Amino acid sequence: NVRVYDTISPTPKAKNLVVYLDATGNASITAAQANNGSTDNCSIKTLSLSKSNFSCADTGVNNSIKFTATDYSNRTAYTFFNVRVYDTISPTPKAKNLVVYLDATGNVSITAAQANNGSTDNCSIKTLSLSKSNFSCADTGVNNSIKFTATDYSNRTAYTFFNVRVYDTISPTPKAKNLVVYLDATGNASITAAQANNGSTDNCSIKTLSLSKSNFSCADTGVNNSIKFTATDYSN
Repeated sequence: NVRVYDTISPTPKAKNLVVYLDATGNASITAAQANNGSTDNCSIKTLSLSKSNFSCADTGVNNSIKFTATDYSNRTAYTFFNVRVYDTISPTPKAKNLVVYLDATGNVSITAAQANNGSTDNCSIKTLSLSKSNFSCADTGVNNSIKFTATDYSNRTAYTFFNVRVYDTISPTPKAKNLVVYLDATGNASITAAQANNGSTDNCSIKTLSLSKSNFSCADTGVNNSIKFTATDYSN
C-alpha cells in the first residue's frame, strides 16, 4: 500500500480593495474579489475573509483583512490585505420655510435646526449650515431665500433653498409734548406732528407722525384741546 499525503500549504495572494458604500451605508466584498492568484500544489478548496461586510464606521482608514486559503487536505495559510471604504453619496438636505418676528431691537435670528425638515445621509450628517441666520428690519416684506447646506462626515455637501418671511409686529411708541400756540392776525394757528413729537420710537423706524387736528381758531381758545398723536411704522 502507498499512502499519499499533501503536506504543502496553499500560497494565498490577495490584493488591496477599494469599496464604496451604498445608499444604506453598507458595502460588501468576496474572497474572489480579493484573490490575486493564490495557488496550491494540488488545488484550493476555499478562500475566506475575516471580514466581508463594511459600514460607515469603516471609512477613512485602511481596514486590514485576513485572507485565508484552504486546500483539500485542510491545510491553511493566510495573508493580509487592506480594504479602503469610501462614502461618495452626498447628503439629502430638506428644509422648511420659516416665519419669524423681529424683537424690540429690530432683530431676529434662526438656526439650521429650526429649518431642518428631515435631512438624511446614508451615514450621518456632520453639520447643517445657513447662508444667513440673522435678520433685521431691512428683511421685512419679502421672501428671503436662504441656502441650507448639509455636510456629512466624508465632507460631502449638498444644499437646497428655503424662504424666511420676517414680520415686524411691534407697534411704535408715540411720545408727544403739550404745545402752546398763538392765534395770528387772522384768528388762526396751526401745528405740525413734528412740533408735538417728543422722541417717539420704533424697533425699526417710524414712517409717519400725524395729528387728529392741526388747525386752530378763536373757537379753540380758553380750553385744553386734546389732540390724538399717531405714529405709524413701515409695517403699518
